[in-house]
Amino acid sequence: MNKRFFPLFLALSLIVLSGCVANQPVVWDDPSATHTGMNISSIEVEAPASTPASEIAFIKQDIQNKLASSNFWNEQLPGCTLKVVITKYNKGNAFARFMLIGLGQMHLHGTVELISGNPPKVIQSGTFEKKYVVGGLVGLTATMRNDVTSKLGQAIVESLNN
Repeated sequence: MNKRFFPLFLALSLIVLSGCVANQPVVWDDPSATHTGMNISSIEVEAPASTPASEIAFIKQDIQNKLASSNFWNEQLPGCTLKVVITKYNKGNAFARFMLIGLGQMHLHGTVELISGNPPKVIQSGTFEKKYVVGGLVGLTATMRNDVTSKLGQAIVESLNN
């Protein structure tokens, strides 16, 4: 009898935890603004001193790669600057994640701004709060780069498309 309910329990657990694997979107301050025809020609990434330089470089390159595969990136034409400011970078603790869901969480929070004009002016801004809280063996093997920072570029592109 219990074996029949296990697949249902597993499916419900995955649905509940799907928001816990850093899939949170970028939320624009003005959701009604459209980004159709927008050209982004440069990217700036700022982060606290505690953020490794290699992670900052990875985030910038990942965002550029994701934008390049969309219609928003063209560094040949003058366009907007996409500025990402990381306000919280926390790798968490893999052993704590292994022990219990919710412990040892990884966090990546910050702001996104689209800047244009001379003098530069913010034309759109938003926030992101990515967190990873999955536990067990999956939580133990999760890394900040593979499971959190690598999802920021895609979240930015998806928010520009909506």
